[in-house]
Amino acid sequence: MIGITEDALLSDPLRPGDRFQTRWLYGPASDLLLGCGLGYALFVAIFLFADTQALVAEWVPVAIVVLGLITNSPHYGATLIRVYEKRADRRKYAFFTVYLTIALAALFVAGLHFLWMGSFLITLYITWSPWHFAGQNYGLAVMFLRRRQIEVPPGLKRLIYLSFVCSFLMSFFLIHGPLQALGLLPVPSFQREVYEFLSLGLPPRVAEAGLAISGLGYVGSILAAGTLLLRRSSLRDLAPTASLVALQAMWYAIPAFMAATNTLTFESFALSSIWIAFAHSIQYLWVTSYYSKQSGDDRRISGYMLKTLLWGSAATVLPAMVFAPNLLGTVSFHAGLGILLFSVINIHHFALDGAIWKLRDGSVARILLRTAGDNATAGVSASVEQAHGRGLRMVYAIGAVSVAVAVFGSWENHFGAVEALERGDLPRVARASERLSWIGRESHGIHQQLGLRRAQQGQWEEARHHYERSLQIHPSVQAWYSLAQLHVARGELEAARAALEPGLELQPDHFLSLELLGRVWSELEEPARARAVLEKAVALMPGNHAIAAALVRARHEESKQGDASPSRP
Repeated sequence: MIGITEDALLSDPLRPGDRFQTRWLYGPASDLLLGCGLGYALFVAIFLFADTQALVAEWVPVAIVVLGLITNSPHYGATLIRVYEKRADRRKYAFFTVYLTIALAALFVAGLHFLWMGSFLITLYITWSPWHFAGQNYGLAVMFLRRRQIEVPPGLKRLIYLSFVCSFLMSFFLIHGPLQALGLLPVPSFQREVYEFLSLGLPPRVAEAGLAISGLGYVGSILAAGTLLLRRSSLRDLAPTASLVALQAMWYAIPAFMAATNTLTFESFALSSIWIAFAHSIQYLWVTSYYSKQSGDDRRISGYMLKTLLWGSAATVLPAMVFAPNLLGTVSFHAGLGILLFSVINIHHFALDGAIWKLRDGSVARILLRTAGDNATAGVSASVEQAHGRGLRMVYAIGAVSVAVAVFGSWENHFGAVEALERGDLPRVARASERLSWIGRESHGIHQQLGLRRAQQGQWEEARHHYERSLQIHPSVQAWYSLAQLHVARGELEAARAALEPGLELQPDHFLSLELLGRVWSELEEPARARAVLEKAVALMPGNHAIAAALVRARHEESKQGDASPSRP
């Protein structure tokens, strides 16, 4: 939103003598809480307190789902409305609305079939996201200065810009350096079952030097810009901009510094990083709803929010259903489809966003740098054409169905699968899994858990069914290993061997599978094969005495077998 561009940096569309009639968009309270990050700071404080009191575990999963539905999808929908709803905008941004969209859709499909492409798209999103968030904070910081008539010459504006750039670079050197600090980033849980994060693998010295230089640049630009601004205005006038600078520091600069100095534990902090995405989305909806209201497109905020929800849900939910493995896809939602789709949608959002929100753009400048009372905004809505007809009604219908699907899927996954599994209600888990299959959200992990519980109860056929279903959804070494354990318990050694080998093709260094296969080969009186497998296991865990002893026995049996074989002439 209002990205970091030279257009936004250098332009000044205001004529000499122009004056603003207000200093806020909606008012001090809402602007500071929603737009400038004070609400986020309060939330983090409450979150950390709740975490220390062990009050988080129960409500965090539900909160993530609810906030994602009412903030993340709508914030993407706001961009789609801004670009696609009016014919004039569709034509103005044709390169992005048509050609870029088609290209990203093709890359998404390619990512489902070529894992390196999917990994590249996910890596691009992870790397780009802090830059995009910094751009929104920078643009809003400049907007508030301009609304207060604070003189910001190009040199000062570049200093402000540099502080946001340096905060991004700090996170860049951390995530692509030796630490690979993905906990800094507002991304959903990135499970490396199918796709990998393609780190640039910066050498430690390069990463450390880059982090030090960007950190010094960040501190220096903040101090210099703050000193110059205080000479031109008061602390009260600078409060919104100062809040946005502090918000950027909370998101990236401070965590980056703490990570670099080993004072931040990602395991305890990573959960709260997802709230950055929600805070960014709320911030985005706050400013875009103001723009829509002042332009005359949507006078009622409630109507605008409903539209963003429908547009965003249609774009994020429907593709996940269409490209589920039982239709056009090859990767299940939980194994990689979800994070790949999330990444491509956000890359599309980032590109559109950088094109449509520029302070030099006439309509953007008239509305965000002025107020509804300014004559310059009069008639904005009269000059644009609203899209009507069958196409728009179809978007709303798809959006409504998508919202229902998202709510249904989240409910069944959390209450029908996860919580029911915790309390041991296996029939409820099975029903939830079947229902999730209707919308392409069936989880291979849930079937693995069902198989384990059924095996513990001695229900062998039911356990085998769930393991095999897990493998149908997403082949994994853990599912193959669990199925092999089941066959061993039933004395089906050949079946166990047949299950372990494809699992080891997926992950050759899976220690438990190697250990079990070694035992199976020994039971099948194939000591040479048992020895070869156990040697690999010992190399992985040289301190494991049980495996070392099994290897000694396999070698002894192999030696005895060799001695018993007929002598060659």
